[in-house]
Formats: sequence, structure tokens, C-alpha cells
Amino acid sequence: MNIRLKTKGQGALEYITTYGWAILVVMIAGLVMWQLGIFGGTTTPTRCEFSGGVKAVSCVLNDGSVGLIVSNMGGQNIKITKGWADDCTGMPAPNIVLGTGDVTNITISGCSATTGNFFSTTVYVNYTSVMTTLEHTATGTISGTVE
Repeated sequence: MNIRLKTKGQGALEYITTYGWAILVVMIAGLVMWQLGIFGGTTTPTRCEFSGGVKAVSCVLNDGSVGLIVSNMGGQNIKITKGWADDCTGMPAPNIVLGTGDVTNITISGCSATTGNFFSTTVYVNYTSVMTTLEHTATGTISGTVE
């Protein structure tokens, strides 16, 4: 009787081991194909990440330009004095005054972004507090597929 139990246990262990390895191989093959882009997914969602008192509410990457909707997240009015981005030559209009929670649209032109390609750049927004006139710089990264 003991011999029969050992045989059943051995058979179950072989079954689990064999199919476990097969599942692992299929998972690795699927991961490799996903990394190579075989499953489609040709577009990358646009991401905006900012630090500082100015927050990016939304962003868009267009052919040759970067568009941002920024919000004043500080506790007082600010004046945006300058904005620029790596890989871009244009600058938005200066001296935009924003109250607490207000939003504005900033477009930076002259970028090397081309439609359908991935593009990533660092954006800088200089602003001063209207009350203290201290200058600050909010830095952010925008990346994604150009529309």
C-alpha cells in the first residue's frame, strides 16, 4: 500500500513540474514579444510631471511644439515670467498673472518633435510671487507620442 501512495505522489509532482515549466516558458515568451512591440500599442500616453508651485494640469505634444495647461498651486498670486524647454527654441508670452487655483495655456514652439514619434523633454517655468517678488523655477518632464 505504501508503494502505491509514493507512485501517486511522484506522478502528481511530475505533472505539476512539467506544466509549471511550460507555463513559465509561455510567460517569458509573452513578455519578450510585449517588449518588442508585437502586440500593437504603438502609442505611448502623454505624461506631465512637474515639481514646484506650478502644476501641469494637462499637456499635449504636437508636431514642432509642446502645449501645457498649468495651474497655480501656491497660496498667493504668481506671475509667470519665462518658460522654455530642452530641444525647443520658442518661448511663451511672458508676464502671465495667475491667482491661486487659476489655469493658463502655455505653448512652447520650435521643438524637434515629429508626428508619430516618441518625444521627451524637460520644461522650465520661471515665476515670481506677486507679493514677495521672489523668483522660483518649476521643472517638469513631458513625454509621449507626438500627435
